[in-house]
Amino acid sequence: MSTVIVAGSTATLTYIPDLQANNIPTVELYDQNGDQQTLQNSVVDSSELSDLTKFALTLEDTETAVLLGACSVVWTWYYTDENGTNTVRDTEVLTVVSEAASVPALTVGTNTYVTMDEAETYMDARLGSDIWYSSSDGDKARALRQAARSLDALPLRGEIYDLEQTMAFPRMYWSAYRKRTTLTDQDERYSEITRYAGYVGDGTVPQRVKDAQCEEALELLIGGGEETRQTLMRQGVIRVSFSSFSETYSNAAVSRAKTGLASATAMALMQPLIAKSVSVQ
Repeated sequence: MSTVIVAGSTATLTYIPDLQANNIPTVELYDQNGDQQTLQNSVVDSSELSDLTKFALTLEDTETAVLLGACSVVWTWYYTDENGTNTVRDTEVLTVVSEAASVPALTVGTNTYVTMDEAETYMDARLGSDIWYSSSDGDKARALRQAARSLDALPLRGEIYDLEQTMAFPRMYWSAYRKRTTLTDQDERYSEITRYAGYVGDGTVPQRVKDAQCEEALELLIGGGEETRQTLMRQGVIRVSFSSFSETYSNAAVSRAKTGLASATAMALMQPLIAKSVSVQ
């Protein structure tokens, strides 16, 4: 077993025994140097949340703040069978990382269209952004990066602006008028590439793309990045049932999922930039 947590954060560790435990496990926490740490909380039985026997231990922020690197958690419990009482000691690797190390890098033009500051400014002016402020910087960055990948995967109009760029925007678009005129110095670098003749662009990323990335990132945080639900909707499923639980997806949600975007607002923002048809070469 292996778990990753952020130093200085409150973390809940869960443990599911292989067999029916006769007791609530005891826990020993060892730091990166192998020294045992004093625990503030006791293990609790959280089986009521699941059909399985499950135990949980909450580590407070003051406890994780002094940890870093490869630590270990030892769960000790016993069970009884025909041979008597048996003791089990399970060791879990606990990797503790710093907050900085847990936040993926955001590089405009490489994996994002907006900086974290720009995303914060956008959310400040938007109603219903509570989930953004309750999310960690790491989750925000991951959501922004995933949102950018989803936008880039759309069937977009036009051509990339620069052959060396790594993302889908900025783009150039066909101009019949420019085709009949002399290319300017700005377009001269494309004159040797036949398929770019007649295409124009200013080399900037449209604001609607940046806004769409923020909206998609927010929706991903709201949905918790759940891949199962998105996969079902992409397959056209509109209703699922598990025992007494059921969930129905609207036709609009299914349509959005098939495009690769989770946010209806992001899809509406991107709509003018999506090709009506895509040529196959």
